[in-house]
Amino acid sequence: MSTSLKSRVLHGLFWSMAQSWGGRAISFLLFLLLARLLSPSEFGLVASATVVLAFMEVLYEQGFGDALVQKQELLQQDLNAVFFTSLASSLLLAGLLCAASGRIAALMGTPGLGPVLMVTSLGLPIAALGICQQALYRKKLEYKWLAVRTIVATTLSGVVGVGCALQGFGAWSLVAQGLCATSLNSAILWSRPLFRPGSDIDWSRFRGVLRYSVHVLGNRLVDFANTRLIELLIAIRYGAAALGVYVVGSRIYQTAMQLLSSVVLDVAHSGFSQISNEPERLLRAYYKSLEFTAAVALPCFIVLAALSPQLVDLCFGRQWGEAAGVMHYLCLLGALQCVQFYNATTLNAIGRPELTLRINLAKMILTVSVLGLSDAKGITGLTAAYAASVALVAPLSFGLACRHAGVSLLRILSIVWPFLCAALCSYAAVALLGARGTTASFAPLARLAADLAAAALTYLLGCALLAPVRSKNLLLFFLETVKERRRKKVEVDYAVDN
Repeated sequence: MSTSLKSRVLHGLFWSMAQSWGGRAISFLLFLLLARLLSPSEFGLVASATVVLAFMEVLYEQGFGDALVQKQELLQQDLNAVFFTSLASSLLLAGLLCAASGRIAALMGTPGLGPVLMVTSLGLPIAALGICQQALYRKKLEYKWLAVRTIVATTLSGVVGVGCALQGFGAWSLVAQGLCATSLNSAILWSRPLFRPGSDIDWSRFRGVLRYSVHVLGNRLVDFANTRLIELLIAIRYGAAALGVYVVGSRIYQTAMQLLSSVVLDVAHSGFSQISNEPERLLRAYYKSLEFTAAVALPCFIVLAALSPQLVDLCFGRQWGEAAGVMHYLCLLGALQCVQFYNATTLNAIGRPELTLRINLAKMILTVSVLGLSDAKGITGLTAAYAASVALVAPLSFGLACRHAGVSLLRILSIVWPFLCAALCSYAAVALLGARGTTASFAPLARLAADLAAAALTYLLGCALLAPVRSKNLLLFFLETVKERRRKKVEVDYAVDN
């Protein structure tokens, strides 16, 4: 990787981490407050609306963001076409959603959903205004402003949500929070625009954007079915309150996915796309990214699964106890997903998004089949069935990456297995402490700290025994990155002072 690109990727990674870590940490803290102020049925009502809105967002965005990032030669005409197409689509979908809100509420069996859908649909065109701006910031690896935007929007919208909840607005507190966040995100992007829309549109060039984005859209539609179908089934089978429990149980998993895995995927797509014509460099970047994720993200998900009962009780309260089972199975799934996601990123970077569509189609077929045939009597059993169906697609994902991107399966196994074994040992350490009741008499926070310390020490010892060289190299890479960041800061400070 050239010095210039390496520097830009590291800079982008740093600010992507700030964006994800800062925004998600603030969002999670606000979620903790709201979970103690609102009931499961109130959470479930807004979660039902969120499922519908998420589907609409996929339709109006149409994969344009990734298409703009991936496109090598990007002109003003391309941006104009994407801007007006996505805005028109969002306005049309918002109107349709308002008109059909009553029927959707009846279909899902959720009283009170209709008015919530009508109000939240206002966020669709507001969010569409920021698609091109965000894509350009991503393409230029300029994540600093995106980080500022996320942190400011998350904080201010969270204050609005908590304030409304304290005033007794119930589910509408979450609606107000969501609309405020969407509006602030778009407004901050347009306060420092990288492009201004114009009337110059070349529809023949736009067809080139569509050829890429249609595959991304297909992937996201299928991925929507994979990730949101379980929420629809829970709402229909068990009601809004059960969906609220699932939302709380999945929250830590989703936050961890953002903090520990997705933080590098966005930068990876941008960086991988810039070296997509250089197979050897692309493979080196793939293996290095995989190694980092396997060493850091994978064990975190496994330890989170082991600690799920304590975390749910401590963070959300005992009224959400059933959410622990949901969190346990989703975090185990996350351990697999965080090392698998680089396959799709690499295939997209080399211009083969249709292959990731195949992966997602297979996942959808398995998910629909398993959940449809499942006779689970509760949300924990349904979550376990869902996690198993998603995990079964992993061999296909790695197989396509090996065949079309030149990835070596043996190399992948050699990278992942020592960290996986060490992580499983840390899981066993937590389970052993719980089985023996060693920390049972501790206060909740002290017990969590003791179990976490035992898991961390076990994992570090396992890494030292099973992968001493890789662990040392990763530590040196981390220290080198920190040192480079400090050097750049000194250079910038010197330039400003002089």
